[in-house]
Amino acid sequence: MAAAVGGACLEARLDRRSAIVAVGGGAAGDLAGFVAATYQRGIAFVQVPTTLLAMVDASVGGKVAINLPRAKNMVGAFHQPRLVVADLATLTTLPDREYRSGLAEVVKHGIIRDRGLFQLLETETQAVLNRDPGVMAGVVERNCRIKGAVVSADEREGGLRTVLNLGHTVGHAVEAVAGRLERDGDAGEGAGAAAGGQVSGGAPGSGVSAPGSSADDGLLHGECVAIGLVAAARLSARSGVLAQPDLPERLEALLRRFGLPVRLPPGVDPAAVEAAMAYDKKATGGQLRWVLPVRIGQVQVTTYVLPEDVRAVLEELRS
Repeated sequence: MAAAVGGACLEARLDRRSAIVAVGGGAAGDLAGFVAATYQRGIAFVQVPTTLLAMVDASVGGKVAINLPRAKNMVGAFHQPRLVVADLATLTTLPDREYRSGLAEVVKHGIIRDRGLFQLLETETQAVLNRDPGVMAGVVERNCRIKGAVVSADEREGGLRTVLNLGHTVGHAVEAVAGRLERDGDAGEGAGAAAGGQVSGGAPGSGVSAPGSSADDGLLHGECVAIGLVAAARLSARSGVLAQPDLPERLEALLRRFGLPVRLPPGVDPAAVEAAMAYDKKATGGQLRWVLPVRIGQVQVTTYVLPEDVRAVLEELRS
């Protein structure tokens, strides 16, 4: 796809004074940004996010990437957009499940850096679900400020920016495994090639099937992040990092209220998820760097996580 878009740029005779405009969600922004970063060694691009996930996360920060068969976001660049234009009116056009998926990144930012935002989500849950313009204007702005502050301090993820990966170590692995199962049509311990795909279905009580979804729908990126957030909170408790005992329960309750999954989907084997984490781009010298919550509004980056604790948490999350 990137080659096709690059070819279209060539046919349109774009040059280094040209710009690519990405209108859509995170995938559109990633693809357009990656092509803009590499076409003629870099041209300008503009982000016009139309999904909640793109508004609060993907369009801010300048990370653009495409997937490899076994891992997410492994080929990419840091390429800042010249402009980001977010029109909240586009949120009213989103399918309910797509909108809810974006709320996982909103919750993530509250856990990372803004206790007040997390509390707002707890008290204004229905207004958020109703896409109330007044409430959502503040929510989107707070999220952009949180991510913008982190990125400004560490654009190229040399240290602080790693905190933005809360929930993504397990989340990306679930997404990769789910993609293989979806491609291969295999509900067991699949091995395959397509990362970043979707997996079918959900079981009663798993939280996988959001209202309005069918058993044939796939698992969205935000839904994978939600599972990753639950895993990170439980792993933090097991690793002795957690300083706020009620955090895992409050987090899981909020995600459920937003209709987001809190368990692995049926057919996704915990061992396959653990194996997929070996390809995480945050790994250094073969060691995973985990982002674990300390309390609401504070996280810690650590490599001191026991493999047996990871396995235990993943087994707990088996549907």
